[in-house]
Amino acid sequence: MDKDDEPEQALTRRSDHTNGDTTARRPANLDELDHRILSVLREDGRISVARLAEAVHTSRASAYVRLNRLRELGALRGFSAVVNPARVGTGVTALVLISANRRGRLRWMRWREQLEEIPAVEYAAMVTGETDVVVLLRVRDQEELRRVLLEQIQAIEHVGTTHTLMVLEEIVHRPYVVPATD
Repeated sequence: MDKDDEPEQALTRRSDHTNGDTTARRPANLDELDHRILSVLREDGRISVARLAEAVHTSRASAYVRLNRLRELGALRGFSAVVNPARVGTGVTALVLISANRRGRLRWMRWREQLEEIPAVEYAAMVTGETDVVVLLRVRDQEELRRVLLEQIQAIEHVGTTHTLMVLEEIVHRPYVVPATD
């Protein structure tokens, strides 16, 4: 069987952030204290356990146990730096809507692999509607955007059309959303 004839596993495979764990898409059983911890960490991922405990009104031991539990459950995957794109040289942001052409159905896993190889891609998602994939690009300038679009994204097999939206200003940008508790 030719590789192009192999059935796609796009809907059954999990994104890398799940580490192949099929339960990773199900919500963990988190309580109000867990959500408060996540809210504080969203604002300051480098906060000490003592200050975290104080901020969420619990003991240091409890905060430490909760942090470990959140890691074990996969609710807390790690800590990372929050970077100002403009200050590190990627001040031009664009959303690219990509649609597959009529000659071939969307080959999500192959697209995913190729999009992961493009350094300017910060985020990519398969979506519903007339567009198949939405990509967030961060680049140095319009010339780099042109090069990424024409030489990399449009070179991906079965890309039919792209529609590029230039971001003028990011209004809300959160590293993640903490759900409201009842």
